[in-house]
Order: sequence, then C-alpha cells, then structure tokens
Amino acid sequence: MTRDHEKLNALFIIQSHKRPHKRIDIEVRVQDHPLARGLVLLAVMSLYLFAITGITGVKGNASYRAYFSEQDDRVKQLDEINKTFGLFDPLAVIVTVPEGETLDTSPGLLPAVRSLQDDLESLSSVKYVTSFESYVVDPEDEFASPIESQTPFQSTVASLLVSKDRLSGLIVLDVSLDSPGDAKEILLFNQKVQSLVDQHLNQPLGTTSLLSGALALNTAYIDVVKHDIKLFAPGLILLMMAVLIALFRRLSIALLLIATGTLSVLSAFGILGYFQISLTAINVFVPIIIIALAIVTAMHNVLGMYQHVASGAPVDEAVRNSYQENLTPLTLSSLTTAAGFLFLLTSPSPPIQIVGISVALGIVLSYLLTLTWLRFFLSSMTLNKEEASRVLNRISPAPLKAFCSKHYKKLITSSLLLLILSGAALTQLRIDDNVFHYFPEQHPFRTSLNQMDERFSGATTLNYVVRLSEQDTVRSQQIKELHQLTQWLKQRPGINQILMPPAHLLEAGALAKAQQLLNLSSSGLERLITPDGKQIRLELHLNALSSRALMAFDAQTRQWLALNTPSLAIKGGTSAEMMFAQLSHQNALNMFSSLLIALLLITLLIGVLLRSWTAMILAMFSNFFPVLLVYGFWSATGGPISLGCAVVVGMIMGVIVDDTLHVLIKYQRQRKASGPDKALDAVWQSVMPAVWVSSLVLIIALLVGLLSDFRPIAELSFLSIATLIAALLTDLMVLPAFLGRHRIKNRV
Repeated sequence: MTRDHEKLNALFIIQSHKRPHKRIDIEVRVQDHPLARGLVLLAVMSLYLFAITGITGVKGNASYRAYFSEQDDRVKQLDEINKTFGLFDPLAVIVTVPEGETLDTSPGLLPAVRSLQDDLESLSSVKYVTSFESYVVDPEDEFASPIESQTPFQSTVASLLVSKDRLSGLIVLDVSLDSPGDAKEILLFNQKVQSLVDQHLNQPLGTTSLLSGALALNTAYIDVVKHDIKLFAPGLILLMMAVLIALFRRLSIALLLIATGTLSVLSAFGILGYFQISLTAINVFVPIIIIALAIVTAMHNVLGMYQHVASGAPVDEAVRNSYQENLTPLTLSSLTTAAGFLFLLTSPSPPIQIVGISVALGIVLSYLLTLTWLRFFLSSMTLNKEEASRVLNRISPAPLKAFCSKHYKKLITSSLLLLILSGAALTQLRIDDNVFHYFPEQHPFRTSLNQMDERFSGATTLNYVVRLSEQDTVRSQQIKELHQLTQWLKQRPGINQILMPPAHLLEAGALAKAQQLLNLSSSGLERLITPDGKQIRLELHLNALSSRALMAFDAQTRQWLALNTPSLAIKGGTSAEMMFAQLSHQNALNMFSSLLIALLLITLLIGVLLRSWTAMILAMFSNFFPVLLVYGFWSATGGPISLGCAVVVGMIMGVIVDDTLHVLIKYQRQRKASGPDKALDAVWQSVMPAVWVSSLVLIIALLVGLLSDFRPIAELSFLSIATLIAALLTDLMVLPAFLGRHRIKNRV
C-alpha cells in the first residue's frame, strides 16, 4: 500500500481471507500528509470542544430521592402516603442537656425551646415543628400538667421525642424545600437551623445538638462528594504521572495519555450536560474510570509503536504499523467495554444508569481520540531505537513466560480447582446493604443515627396505611383485626414504638365529633388519620436495620396479615429506608442477570469473530473465572452484595474482556502466519507487555477509590481491583498455559 493510494477519508475495510476459517480485520486508512492529518485533527477537536461546552448543563442532585426513578412504583406509593397524610422530608434536631442535668431540670431550657420553635416555624420551608417541649413538665410553671395526666396517645408521642434517660429531646421539622435536590439550598437551610439552635440553646445553655433525618442524610451525601472531589482529581493525576513516567521515562507520553483521558471525561460530561443530566455521589467516581480506561485503550498502540521503533522502523512508520495491527482488537475491545457498561442501564437506579451511559460515552470518545489526536502526536514524537528497547526490556514479562512454560499443567489444574471451589462458595452469597452505613462512622450523621437507636425509638420507620370501611359491621371487624395486629406487633422483637390514632377515634362518626373538641393539626393527628376517617397510618419505629433484615420484617408482617386479618385493607410498609432496601436488592438481581447476558454475548462474539469453538470456550473461561473467583472469596468471607458490589458485577465483564480479545485475536493471526509455536512466542513478546501494563494502570487508578468516604465507591473500587488482578493473572498465566497445550493451540 503506497501513500498515493491512501484516502483522505477514514475507510473501514473488511478483508476476508480465502480459508476455511475466516478472519475479520478492520483497517483504517487515513492520509498521512501532515496538512491532511492536521485538518482531520482540527475537525475532530472542534467537535470535542463543542461537546465540552455542554458541561455547564450538568447539575448535581443531593437528594436521596435522586437514586429512584419518579416512575418507580415504590416512589409513587410513598408520594401517595405523603400527600394523603401531609408528610414532608424530616429534619430532626437532637438536643442534649449538659452533664448533671435532665430535660426536666435544665434551667431555662423549655422557654428557650419555645422561642426556638417560634423562629423555626417562621422559616418559609418549614411546614410543621414537633418539639419535646410539649411533653416535658416545666418546673418553673406552677400550672403545668403533670406527666401522669397525659393520654396514651400523648405518652406514645412523648416516647418518640424524649429519650429514655431524659437527657435528650427531639425537635422534628417537616420541611418542603423549593429545590429538594439543590445542594446549596439544602446546606443553607440546615445551616440556618443549626444557627438558630446555637443561638437559642447551645451557646447560652451549654446544650449540644446533632441533625438527623432525611435532610441530614442529604447533607451527608454532599459531604462525601466534597471530600471525594478534593481527593480524586489530584490523587489520580499524581498516581498516573508516577506510573507512566516510571514506565516510559517520558513526561510527554504521560501528559499525552492523561490529556486523552481528560478530554474524554470533559466531552462525555458535556454531552450529558446537553441532556440536563443530574449527577449524584456515586457519579463522582466516573471520571476516574473513564481516564483509566482511556489510557488503557491507548496502551496497546503506544507499546506497539515502541516495538516497531525497537525493530528499526522510523517513528512515523512504527505508528502506522502499530495502528494497523491493533485496530481490530482495539475496535472490538472498545465496543465490548462500552456495551458492558451499557448493561448498567438494567439497574433500577438512575445514578447507576448514568454511570453506564457516561463511561460508555467516555470509552467511545477515547477510542476516537486514540485514532486521531493520539496518533497525530505520536507521529510527531522523536524516539530512537535504544530508548524504545530500554522501555520494552523494562516491561518484558520474560521471567513469567519461562515460569508458565514450565508449570503449565499445575496452572491449569489449580485454576480448575479454584473454579470449583469458587462456585461452591457462591452458595453463601447474600444480598444485603444498609444505606445508613454509606458514610464514615465518625460522620455527624452516623453519630445521630446511633443516638436515635440508643436513646430514642430507632432511626428506621415503616408506614402501613389501613383503609376503613364505611359500613359499621365491616368497620367494627376491621377495628378488631387492627387491634390484633397492633398487639402482635408489640410482641415482635425490634419494634420500639407504634404510632397510630387513638382507638376511640376509629369508630364510625367518632372523628367528626372529636374534631369539635380538638385541632387535628396542632395535635399531629392529621398525619395519622384523614379528615374523613377512612384512612389511618401506622408508623412503626425500629432500630436501624440492614436491607435484608428490613425486607424480611416486612415480608413476615405481610404474611401474618394475609393469614390473620382477611377484612383489613392494608398497604405498606413504605419508607425511604424500605425503598433503599428494595432498590439494592433489585439492583443486585439485575446486575447478575446482566453479567450472564454480557458473558454469553461476548463469548458468542469471539466465537463468531475467530470462527473457533475452542477460542469461544477459552474466552468464556478467561472472563468468567476471575469474577467467579473474587465473588466466591467475597462470599466465603461473609461479604454481602451491596449497591457498590452489584455495580461491579454489571460492568466488569466489559472491562476484563479487552486483554483476552487482544491475546486471542493476535494469537490466531500469528498462528496462521507462522505456526502455533511461534504464535505463542509472538504473543508473549508483542501482546503481554501491553496486557500487564494496561492492567497495572487501571488497578492503580482505581486505588484512589479506596480512599472514598462513600462506601459504595470504596467497595466498587476494591472488588474491581480484585477482579482485575484475577483477570490479569488469568490472561498472563492460565490462558497461555491452555494455548500451549497441543490439543488446543491448533484449534484457536
């Protein structure tokens, strides 16, 4: 092929060799004239700059509700309950008196709380304020009613607002923000509340306070995002610079590869910005993944250039040959990786779907940059044969090759044994999670949850809604069954308190008469019973439970209801905690399904591409074995499948397949050209250096995620790193051991 015959436009040519086993090669011919290359690069970069300008449209969403689709039936059910009973996002202020005092004896506490309550009610976003002050006797008020005179309903409410040791009390705000997901508005509101508490209580009286509830949870999300953003960007750049300079001893190569990844990130998020996509805490890790994968995408081409220069070719020719040799596996691996991440679209959680979309976009964009931007600058580099040889010697896996050749039988046997043991360990696999544990133990939100569990009635709530009939006979039976339900619930371990309307208000017509004597709003009853008396809400208070325990509790409750209360029309249990539990469970099931589908499709793709059943089986083993090994070990050590663990299951297949593709495609190509023995040697020389270097880069990049304050990101990083290490060892040691077997090497 001469330069006179090269085209200015990029052409994809499929060459089919007239052999029983056909090989598909993709070749891109781009005019090598410097002016033409410059024009192509200018056009491409103009498109990327246009994409990047859309990044201003990317918004953050700090609300816990961002993890759920508005079309989710769980969300609709919770919204319906909130609308029916006038419920809003709560912000609970835990007030603790100084040592040696109690809520009853702390001087000046109750008047100060009343003054604070007035100021809190004046905030435009506050709908209700419920305070412990109403349920504590003021020692300075001689006309105050004694505690003994409280009704059973008042006593129940008091137990929710006053700690068991009477050292702490709750002030609960029902809040409706104008923009519930806006981080600035959330922080500003919480700061206003904290400032008022400091002004009225903490500073003059020496009390201490903590914020809890949904708005405090949103603040915790904001805090982990701030922490991770400050850490991830400099941490990744420093690690990548150190690794790439150590490998290539060239600052220009390191800067070029990092710039390729950075452009991929900015343009991917810019495209998302044009669609007004909102990002959450888990999306903070996406740039790390994209930059790492962009460097990995380019690594085979860069090292291919070094190999040709070391063989005596000039840089321009070395770049052209490297791109021609790597284009087929590069294209296929980019497509399979992008497709692997797109399987995250099966998740029921929008932020996880956005992880899949954004990384897939980043991979495609990095692929295009590798073909244009990177190729342009690589061709402009000066590199001599001696320097290229030193780099290749530095990363040569020759010692490992000798080990694998000598111990190939042991490697195959041990890998098959580990496969069996890992499969057996998966029988211990369990799906479990706890949204409250997503944050560090020392975070104020976690501290507030511990206090809610230890001092009050628990941090977890469940809502059950009962619809009462208008027919007297049916209603009487329902009330009787409702009494049976509450008695059964009170006997169940783990339930700290049950809040429901007083029994005398449930009789037909009783509520209408009672409304003449009491104000439903001021008493808080309107959030437990509708004005027409047709629906009532049971609010169960429990200590913080894992998702598995919470779902089991609800399942047992539903089972008891089905057997013992045939006339009771009840729905629930619903709460934000239950939604997270169900989301985590459904997400894990979907991710495992995606893993199996991705494995099947990728295996079939390799089989069709290489026209070899043997290659297809080897690909299935090389890609499934690392996942099975890591998750088998995780299960055997008692690790649950949480939100972050499940995301790895959904995405990892698209990542680890890359190196397997490069090995099998180039092995088959060399086998047909020079025979099986020389083919394996050629793979060790030309492919394995890039395999272990690219894996090393990806592993080191993901190390940054281990420092995250957000547990799903830390777990995602840990299990991804473990799987990548297992996949690397499989591709470097086990796969060559199989390819060296006489019965296999001629069939791939």
